[in-house]
Order: sequence, then structure tokens, then C-alpha cells
Amino acid sequence: MIRTIAAVASVLSLGICVAAPLPYFWGSVDESTYRQVLTVGSVVWFVAATVWATRKPA
Repeated sequence: MIRTIAAVASVLSLGICVAAPLPYFWGSVDESTYRQVLTVGSVVWFVAATVWATRKPA
């Protein structure tokens, strides 16, 4: 169960990290918002991916 939640969180946060630059390049968000979103997405991805990779399947 935790492994599944970590997998979903990992994929979603990776998607956020990939999509975050687009609004910044289009000029719809400022640099500080872009940096905050990318930082949060990166931290969540590292934590969730680590949990996903280290947990044994049930």
C-alpha cells in the first residue's frame, strides 16, 4: 500500500518537475514561484522514489 502511494507520488512529482518550466517560459509565473514549485517537486520526488525503490513488494 505504501509502495503504491509512493509510486503515484513519485510519478506525479516528476511530472510537476517536467511541467514547471513551461509556465515560466510562457511568462505566466515569476521566477520565485517557478523555483518554489520545482524545489517542492524535486524534494517530493526524491523522497517518494526512495521509498518506492526500497520497499519490498507485498
